[in-house]
Amino acid sequence: MNRSALLRATAIAVGLALGTGAMAQTLAEAQTAASAEAKKKGAEARPDADFAKRDADYAAAKEKCNVFAGEVKANCVGNAKARFDKR
Repeated sequence: MNRSALLRATAIAVGLALGTGAMAQTLAEAQTAASAEAKKKGAEARPDADFAKRDADYAAAKEKCNVFAGEVKANCVGNAKARFDKR
């Protein structure tokens, strides 16, 4: 192999090595951005899920009061409302 072919091959190898490093860095940046976006969406969804769970827990507490009658049922429902801040 002559000297100019060797220099060309070396230049190509160096270019590929540097290009691959840049691609890897770009991929890492994309993964970091995607991870940040997923965390943001999760944080936005969490309050909705908490609210839905709280409503379901309140409905279950009220349902348990259905086995009672009269004043006992009224007290049970009142306690459920107080526990879940319902008015």
